[in-house]
Amino acid sequence: MNTFNQTISCCTQLYQLPLTQLLLGDSFHPGGLTLTKKLAQKTLINRQSLVLDVAAGKGTSAKYLSAHYGAQVFALDLGLENLQDLLPSSSGRNKNLMPIVGDALSLPFVDNALDVVLCECTLCTFSNKSSALKEMYRVLRPGGFIAISDIYLNQPLPQSLTQDVSRWLCVADSCSALQSQECISATGFNKIQFNDESQHLITTIKTIEQKITKMGHLPIIKTQLDKLTDFPFKQLSQFIIDGNAGYYLLTARKQ
Repeated sequence: MNTFNQTISCCTQLYQLPLTQLLLGDSFHPGGLTLTKKLAQKTLINRQSLVLDVAAGKGTSAKYLSAHYGAQVFALDLGLENLQDLLPSSSGRNKNLMPIVGDALSLPFVDNALDVVLCECTLCTFSNKSSALKEMYRVLRPGGFIAISDIYLNQPLPQSLTQDVSRWLCVADSCSALQSQECISATGFNKIQFNDESQHLITTIKTIEQKITKMGHLPIIKTQLDKLTDFPFKQLSQFIIDGNAGYYLLTARKQ
């Protein structure tokens, strides 16, 4: 794949690209581990917790939850390359951390098996959000938590922002803040807590723009950055500041 349009066609492949990792960082989501910690605290993760990280990427959050909370964490992702750092090595294996190649629409767990299901900045990318949420609900024990961070879109994107880059930033396919909460409720979850964390999204956009400016002259990645260089990042930031889009944390419990 030698153009941005080709790589954008598959989120799994896109998030395994070195360029994507360079621009987004290890966590692949706004707020990084700062927001992961907030979700962990809200969902009472501890040494007895069985936690599933859906679409775990490189497993940054999974490793953090295992190391800092002592939880048993399953890191699930469609991309095997993303999970390489979590595979057993000659130096041993963290018994509290298990990488799994799998699909969010068909989770490889029995009913009522888990205490917490974590899904950071990926629900908006799923082809069938409702089916994914039903799967998360199914594998949680009664009283278990769902922990989501994601982008919301309250107003349609203006034409100038409806480029592939917006889809790459997970803005184009997002639901409104209200629709997101209604979808969670319709799945059967209750005790929904919604927190706006849009400033982290604005910070991420500014950081990406700064990195592109610094790296744009490098021949080895210039062709991959051509479309990104022309993207109106400042307009997107203002769109968010005006309340038309944003970033949220949401926790809820299975009845």
